[in-house]
Order: sequence, then C-alpha cells, then structure tokens
Amino acid sequence: MALQFIDISQFQSAVNPKNLNADGIILRVGYTGWGSKTPTLDKKFDEFYKAYHEAGVPIGVYYLSQAINEAMVTKETDWVLFKIKDKKIELPIWVDCEGEPNNPEWMNLSNVVRSELIAKWCDRMQDAGYYCGIYASKSWFTGKFDYKIIANYDKWVAQYYERCTYDKPYGMWQYTSSESGVKHGITSSADHVDASWVYKDYKTIIRGAGLNHLESKVPEADGGIIPLANYDYIEVTDGVAQYSKARHGECFFTIDGRVSNFKVKEFACHDPAGVDEILIDGNLVRYLQRIRDKYGVTTITSAYRTPYWNKHEGGASGSQHLLGKASDTVVRGTSPLEIAMCAEAMGMGGIGLYAGFTHIDTRPNPSKWQVTNGKQVGVSTFLKTIRIGSVGERVRIAQRRLGIKDDGIFYNGTRKKVIEYQGLHNLEQDGIIGVKTWTELLK
Repeated sequence: MALQFIDISQFQSAVNPKNLNADGIILRVGYTGWGSKTPTLDKKFDEFYKAYHEAGVPIGVYYLSQAINEAMVTKETDWVLFKIKDKKIELPIWVDCEGEPNNPEWMNLSNVVRSELIAKWCDRMQDAGYYCGIYASKSWFTGKFDYKIIANYDKWVAQYYERCTYDKPYGMWQYTSSESGVKHGITSSADHVDASWVYKDYKTIIRGAGLNHLESKVPEADGGIIPLANYDYIEVTDGVAQYSKARHGECFFTIDGRVSNFKVKEFACHDPAGVDEILIDGNLVRYLQRIRDKYGVTTITSAYRTPYWNKHEGGASGSQHLLGKASDTVVRGTSPLEIAMCAEAMGMGGIGLYAGFTHIDTRPNPSKWQVTNGKQVGVSTFLKTIRIGSVGERVRIAQRRLGIKDDGIFYNGTRKKVIEYQGLHNLEQDGIIGVKTWTELLK
C-alpha cells in the first residue's frame, strides 16, 4: 500500500508528534520573499524539526523558491544547505516552484527558462549529496514547465481530486489541503494540513544510495558482502520466481551461498494498490550484484511492475518489468553510460541509456537503446571504439579503468597504457579499445 506523509509550516500551531497518524513529515524549511528576494526561515522550522526528530519521525523538507535567475538559485540552495547541514533528513528535499502569483518576474518567465532554473536548483542539491525533487500542482506541471527539461527529476504533484490524473511519472500525490490536523497531532482543532500519498519507499532509497549524508542502514563487510547474522535470506533462482512482499520483503538474496546487497522488497512494484506479489528473475539479481561489487552502492528505482503501474510509468506494453526481468538502476558516483557499457560487457540482454539511470534486463535477444529529450533511438553497441584522437566520456571511463589520469583525451600516454593492458590480457596489442578490450576492462 502507499505510504502517507503530511506537510506543515508556521501556519500550523503546536504539534504532538507522538499522535502523528502518518508515515513521515515534510517541513517547510523556508521561502524567498519575492519583494526582498531574500531566503527566510520558516518561523517554526526549528521547533517542529526538534519535536519530530526527537520522536523518531522520518523528516523531509520543502522550500518555496522564487528564483528568477541562476544567481538566485545559488543563493537559495546555499541557504537551504546551510540550514539542514546538521539535520537528519531521511526523506527528500522538495523545491516548491509555484512561486508567488503576484510576482510578475516569476510568473512572466517562459516555461523553458523556469524549467531550466528549477532543474539547476535540483542539480545543486543533488551535487551536494541530497535527494531532491519538484513540487507543484498538476496544472503547473502541465502548463508552466517544459517536461523534457524536468523529466528526470522526481515529482510531487498536488491535485485535490479523487485521483491524480497527471500522466507522467511521480512519486507523491498531495490529494488534500483539508486533512484534520488533530488526527495528526496538531493541537488546535481549527488547523488543517496537507496530506499526500507516497508511492516510493524514500527512506530506503535514500539510505541505500548513501544520500542526504546518512550512513547506509545495511551493514557491510570487506568486499561488500553482508554478514548473515540477524538477517533472513533466500537463495536466488535460475529464472523468474514469485515472492511475497509481506513474507519475504526483508530477506536478503544469497548467490551461491553468499549474501548479496539486495533485499526482496527492493524489487517490489510501486503500485499504490499495494500488490503483495513480486516477480524477480534470479539472473537479474546476479547481474546487479556484479555491478554492485564493481562500482559500489547500487539503487533499484523500478523493477517489477503490475500492468497498471507499468502504464502509469509510461512503460512499453511488452516491458520486461512486467515479467520481473528488468531494473532501472542508479549507481552512486558512476554515469549511466558506464553502467550501460558494463552491462553490455557482462552480456545482459536489454540495455537502455537514460539521462538519470540505466535500464537493464535479462531478455534472451539483445536490444539496446538510448533516450534523449524524450526520443528513443536504437543503438548497435555502447562499446564504441576509441583510439588516438578520441575525446569524451568513453575515454574518461577507459582511463579510469586503466588507472591513469581521466582527462578525456586519448593521447600517446593512454595508447601506451592500452597496449600494456592488452598484452597482460592476451589481447591484440593495437592500442585501440574496441569491443574485446572494452569487455575485458568492464566485465
């Protein structure tokens, strides 16, 4: 089932967190006054943070932006980072970008400029190590933004209706501004609060990815293998098997007797209907663990999907997600391109390169594609040949794997190192990185 969060600000009265009837709280940390253009602390942020933190309630924050240029984006994000730097923030940081309707500078921005500024806002928070998304009403998401620019950022959609009709992916739906405050421990019966349905396990996602400056809740031993003590575990199958989120969700998978870094629940569908069934291909778990062993913290953002949720996410009618054979994957500190290349070197069947993640699946017949600005194009290989004179991200990836300076320029020093590497691995010593050399470097 979906989780429920409420969000509050200085407009609510005193709170009693012990009576909160929700799974988490989103506090307004501050806002920018459109007249002063100055970040301002919400009058009750510190008070509310202390109360909910001491009660052990998961906390996220939101900030009302009025940024009309990049300088203001920098000013706002630096201010927010300063205010939360000593706080335990287990849920996302959201930028509320509806702004002040009486502020002509903000309202007169073009959709493209507004979208670019909000994207930079999120990028700055993400570069600082925080999970950041965008809050707005459905009408703003559909009428005030250029979707191509904000497509890769999580979204919290406000629509006070019997269901959310926004037709793009989102993680939260604010369905009312009239929830009883008393129900959630707000002491005044006159207070009402905003309430939202939440379709992602943000606390687990954020901790698992090492974001928000939180320590991972999963203990690790040398080599990234989790000790068996205090955890139930299930050996992976050789094909697709059905699991129960209720019965198996907290179990770690084992691979040939070794405990992996992945729990069953990480593959669960985000369908708000609360489906207990999870289909998971054991071979997918094996591939993900190989990626995890090579690159570190690996987060599954979407795996098994019900038909309803697959349509909601914009998935293809024959999506491998429906079969439990696919994972949309983010690896901390590693580009989606490098993960796509690694997956190809490992021999994975389906590989899709997106701006913010890599799709991998275990289909039997290979298929590769890249999505840019919403357009999908077939790709013959991600392991493109590089040689003297090549520049760019692939050169940097090769240089990092070779253990040399990753300046992105294939020059004589890089060629010399490639020839040396090829000799050590019984490859043709031509100083060119083609499919065979890439495969050895990345597999």
